[in-house]
Amino acid sequence: MIESIATVVAVRDNLAQVECRRKSACGHCQQQESCGVGAVAKAMPGRPQLLEVALTSPVNVGQQIRIGIPERSLVTSALLVYMVPLLFLLLGAVAGKLVSASWHIGEEPAEVVGALLGGLIGFGLARWGARRLGGGFYRPVMLGLSLPVQQVD
Repeated sequence: MIESIATVVAVRDNLAQVECRRKSACGHCQQQESCGVGAVAKAMPGRPQLLEVALTSPVNVGQQIRIGIPERSLVTSALLVYMVPLLFLLLGAVAGKLVSASWHIGEEPAEVVGALLGGLIGFGLARWGARRLGGGFYRPVMLGLSLPVQQVD
């Protein structure tokens, strides 16, 4: 389970709308000055992301809670979003090559058009799949309340 701390911004019925900040691993190594990824991370600060979470205990607006999402759902989502369009792009390029061979047209333009069409189909399928998988197992869950750190003197 991948966990994060989120702040409750609204509560209705047994659902809470929470705000979660995206975190970057950049800035924690010795290559900070020469790393391009670190420069991009500094230039584009993380925006808060709003999520809806089913409540397991009562909460108030402004309170921090721990939320989690199963690793399996994250891996499945990443495969869907990245691999499906790439696979269809490659299949489209192969289909374009086959069409160019059978119709005796230019090989490269047919491959490019086939790759573009395949990529568009792949993105459409990934979007459709993401909508179908959007609920249930792929939703973040409330793991508990986040207790404030108390200073002991």
